Amino acid sequence: MMRAITAQLAGGEFNADRVLVADNAVIVLDGATPFVPVDVDPGQYAETLGDGILKRLPYMAIPDAVAAAIESTSQTLRLQPGKSPSSTVSILHVSEQEAHLYALGDSPIRYGAQSDERVLSDSRIDAIGPSLRKLYQSRLRAGYGFDRAHYRILAKLQHEQSRYRNRPSGYWIAEADPKAAYRGLLLTLPSESIHWAVMGTDGAMDPLEAVLSASWPVVALYDEKQLQELLLQAHDWERRSDPGAVMMPRAKPHDDKSLVAVPEVFAEPEQTI
Repeated sequence: MMRAITAQLAGGEFNADRVLVADNAVIVLDGATPFVPVDVDPGQYAETLGDGILKRLPYMAIPDAVAAAIESTSQTLRLQPGKSPSSTVSILHVSEQEAHLYALGDSPIRYGAQSDERVLSDSRIDAIGPSLRKLYQSRLRAGYGFDRAHYRILAKLQHEQSRYRNRPSGYWIAEADPKAAYRGLLLTLPSESIHWAVMGTDGAMDPLEAVLSASWPVVALYDEKQLQELLLQAHDWERRSDPGAVMMPRAKPHDDKSLVAVPEVFAEPEQTI
């Protein structure tokens, strides 16, 4: 049985992140904040999608489970490609002596054996709309802050991203097209290659790069209180040290933050007497 410790912190009034944990699987989803209107709440989308993936993992390969869950979620919520909310999907699934890591969208999985550190991360969306991305980041670095022009640029960027969403020349994300599931990054590792893991949404992982003093293998050993304190530290750094996003340009003052620590990916089964 794989033990996973979780912590979450909403960036605003509502949290669109979702974390699901089973005996041999962890799923992290980050429902994307829409700067252009969508008909369904991103948190509801992420939750429905995550539930659909979790119930299929015991008898399906990860890409098949994600594809089937996208299809059923689209039917349940009556979604159409290009007009729907989207979500990242990161999965750690253990079967016998292998661990399967999957990333669709930019919610990274940090992992390693003992003290070494590696990362599985899908950053393909960063290549879309480079001029608009550069514009909003340069304005933040210049001190303009989160003004109306900032959000207008983000709306244009999301519109540009929608043109390339789930296309061979663009990037891939969970939305309303099941075929996107087969474009996720999938990595299979033997048990000796992965002892620990830390999963999270970019709202947590990005600011932690600025404030984290411990190594990721150490964070994998944190309990729930320590993980929660880490998220509060990241949130406080954004609020006190970088309120205008000058040091770390970002879409909004605070994003939703989720962390999952897995201290032993292949934990020994408990002995019973």
